[in-house]
Amino acid sequence: MPSFKNLEFDTWQRGATAYDRLFGAVTRAAIAPALEALELQPGSRLLDLCCGTGHTVAAALQRGVEACGLDLAPAMVALARQHCPAGSFQVGDAEALDADELGFQAGQFDAACCLFGLNHLPDQERAVAQVLRLLRPGGRFTFSMWCPPGPSTFHTLVQEAIAAHGRSDLPSPVMTPAPRLRFGEPQSCSELLLAAGFENPRVHELPLAFELDRPETVLELAATSPRVSLLLAQQSEADRRRIEEAIVAGALACRQGARIHLPIPALLAVGHKPALDDPQHSGGAALACTGRQTLASGSQGWSPMTELRSDIGSSRTRMSAPDPPLPRPQPGPATAGWLTPRNWRLEEGSAAAEALPVGADALSTEANGSEPPWLLLLDRRQPIGADVRADLAASLSAAERQRLQAYRLADDRDRFLLGRGGLRQLLGRWLDLAPEAVPLESGAHGKPHCPGGPAFNLSHSGELILLAVHASRPVGVDVERLRPELDWQAIGGRMLPERERQALEALPEPERPEGFLAAWCRLEARLKARGDGLAGLERLRSQDDMTCGAARNGAEAAALPGDPDRRIGGTAAPWELLWDVAVPSGYQAAVALAPLQAS
Repeated sequence: MPSFKNLEFDTWQRGATAYDRLFGAVTRAAIAPALEALELQPGSRLLDLCCGTGHTVAAALQRGVEACGLDLAPAMVALARQHCPAGSFQVGDAEALDADELGFQAGQFDAACCLFGLNHLPDQERAVAQVLRLLRPGGRFTFSMWCPPGPSTFHTLVQEAIAAHGRSDLPSPVMTPAPRLRFGEPQSCSELLLAAGFENPRVHELPLAFELDRPETVLELAATSPRVSLLLAQQSEADRRRIEEAIVAGALACRQGARIHLPIPALLAVGHKPALDDPQHSGGAALACTGRQTLASGSQGWSPMTELRSDIGSSRTRMSAPDPPLPRPQPGPATAGWLTPRNWRLEEGSAAAEALPVGADALSTEANGSEPPWLLLLDRRQPIGADVRADLAASLSAAERQRLQAYRLADDRDRFLLGRGGLRQLLGRWLDLAPEAVPLESGAHGKPHCPGGPAFNLSHSGELILLAVHASRPVGVDVERLRPELDWQAIGGRMLPERERQALEALPEPERPEGFLAAWCRLEARLKARGDGLAGLERLRSQDDMTCGAARNGAEAAALPGDPDRRIGGTAAPWELLWDVAVPSGYQAAVALAPLQAS
């Protein structure tokens, strides 16, 4: 009896070109999200397992990453070298990464990926465990896996046709030790990473789909799958003909306009290797306050992650680490050790900040409400211990816990837990209440508010969650991740007022994507501070030098002030305040306070 690995090898040797032509259009859509999940920097070293025809390596090289591709099938490697002559490719077994002929060393790579390859390996656990050995401490690994039939219209179509017109219980002529979509569920993906020794697994869903001109193409797609093609070959000729007719008919039923739309969603899982300086493999959530300082608390105390700027008296100091060290936060009745936010006095147009004492007495505002908001940034890329998550979950209300469990994806549950739990911790500090006692209520559209408490706002994007609180004025906050596929030119031309578009065009070409994202965050923060948002906006219209207006579904919205140093409409009304927020590279953020009504 031939082995499962031999079946896979023979299929990819014969069908490398067909696979690239048929499946490639869909699988390539996972490359950008995978590289973003790995957070690769220029000069990073990437290992691409089951590299196929080399498109992931090519995309990594375009980002300045040193990438090496590995595949079992020489035909795949040959195509990869044609597609990406500058890439490094090897023929090798992803389950034998310790083979002498490969020459891989422990800790050699900063990151690794395996896109739609693990389900073709007999021993996935062994492969993932070997990846861990090859990564440096803190290195990341991501893999993608097709979702099972049900969410996947493509897989459901093929499966139901075989079940209705053939036999799906035929004995396999090869040894198949693992089900076809063994890790097609979020929990299974997380468990695979944890079992190998990775930490903080997160799983995202990729809404992929085939867009086909001809229904018969589905038969070609099925023929490129080793197991499906084998199962079809075992059917009688009459059954196989009926199965193929049913597949074509099912594909025709999925026609949308001129094309056939077949969803084939996938999961993208990512985990990181424990760092050497974190032997307990646990810790607190990473917190960042404006002022270019990131603080991580927990068993290790406070530690700066990026540049620290501070104002001490009238002289500005610049340092790369606090000296003396910042004191470790002491848990109290209304706080947890992992969360001790600090209030920062912001200077408009500057990254400088002055640290104020921690505590409710430091959160008072001036009579005109112009004191900056209290900001808290949570970075989910930092290790978060199980004890922290348990405390956060315990602080949620019954309705919030029910909502938490309703999320299908682990990543969505994690984001809600940290965002809502962090908000309860933050408001508990402000109100001197236990987090679970904070009286959070939901409005008509599910937006939380705190009766009798301060104004607050929350935003999340990618791995960051940003919270803002203010005692007397409505506050809006927005954080956005810079995505390579973002069509900022089209969005900016349609949404940004003329003045912002002109400022954007004046920037050097490489700086325009970040410039657009910064402008977008400012607009979103200002609209959210007024109780609105950019969702549903068709355009933004310039009115004059000092104000701009918004058109929402054909109706004019209230005018927004222009620069924060100008008064609304030239009147004596209090100012709207707007700040850029210093966040990690690859993100932009802003916070705004709504104008107070003139008395």
